[in-house]
Amino acid sequence: MGLTHRTRLLGAAAALTAAALGLAACSSSSTPAASSSTTGSASTAATGSDVAAATAALQRDYKGTSQQPPSKAPKVTGAQSIWVISCGQQAEGCSRPVAGAVAAAQALGWKTKVFDGQFGADDAFDTGIRQAVAAKATAILLIGIDCNTAKAGLGVAKSAGIPVLGANSFDCNDPALNAGPPLFAGVEQFASTTPTSADLNEAVGAAKADWLIAATGGKAKVIEVGLTGLTGYYYENLGFAKELAKCSGCSIVAKALGNPTDLSNGVLEQSFSSKLTASPEANAVMADGDSIVSGAQVPQALQSAGRVSSVSVIGSEGFTQNLDLIRQHRGQNAAVPFDEVWVGWGLVDETLRVLAKQPLVDEGMGFQVVDATHNLPAEGQNYADPINFVAAYKAAWGVSG
Repeated sequence: MGLTHRTRLLGAAAALTAAALGLAACSSSSTPAASSSTTGSASTAATGSDVAAATAALQRDYKGTSQQPPSKAPKVTGAQSIWVISCGQQAEGCSRPVAGAVAAAQALGWKTKVFDGQFGADDAFDTGIRQAVAAKATAILLIGIDCNTAKAGLGVAKSAGIPVLGANSFDCNDPALNAGPPLFAGVEQFASTTPTSADLNEAVGAAKADWLIAATGGKAKVIEVGLTGLTGYYYENLGFAKELAKCSGCSIVAKALGNPTDLSNGVLEQSFSSKLTASPEANAVMADGDSIVSGAQVPQALQSAGRVSSVSVIGSEGFTQNLDLIRQHRGQNAAVPFDEVWVGWGLVDETLRVLAKQPLVDEGMGFQVVDATHNLPAEGQNYADPINFVAAYKAAWGVSG
């Protein structure tokens, strides 16, 4: 199964493991702070400059990298029927962008049909595209589905002249896929500083590294925990490794890796627990996503080892249960989310432009670092970008309500 984006994770299993978190409250550093082990040696001087650079980048990332959505958009008249194909509605990282796309399309008065791709099981991605073609959809929107996982269906849509656009998706000509010529009519662009999915994921990885460098005083000894074979994670880990390499006192000491099914069968949980035991020097964990923090039961492992207060953990998505862990200092300390609902609204704006035969534009969406003292939403809420992108899109489209 060639799933791609970092939240495409057997959502039911991830949700169950998250619900099982029953950790007692324990103390933890609420913000990145210099490690108490720092000394005045010559090597520490180099580390000091590493920490200063990471801290400067972190201050920018606390503010967030999002920009305003486009202020103008083309008008598309006539009845439009849009099919939205989800990577898997059981996962929030799939269902939340879908909900955004449906709301945006309905604001324009378009008809919508959601097809659950069920993580590609039984060629569901291809099936969804073929059904959309048979239904004579105006356009097909893929959420978190890579070109190489649905090439046959994409070929059918291309032959029928129906544009297919992707969000949190990678076209076949992406260097990480190298799966032939592009088959999408367009892939959503984000902020001007990180316009592509690859750019955005790399930048998220770099922001994670900066937070850990600052949190450990330039002495991060990191355990990576995540999934292999997912394109978004590939780019995120690339950005993390590049940024961490700038810190002379930092290193990756272990990796606990698995495939998506390992979130539900206990393999990733066992792998992380073993790596934690075998790495007493580890003082940091970089999880590919919040779903990985929950699915690999990182907080429980730290609690059992008595290391919650000595190991800094960072994830990505900004889901409610993970934000509660950050708020309560219970085994996760930070996240680097972007607004998944905005992904859906931006994709519909790009669809307007494709239907009007106009070029794609940057939709403005970026990311923001969240920790116990920065950018936490109210309890019970997922992360949401502070920019009112819904109002901005409606103004650009000339719609109300």
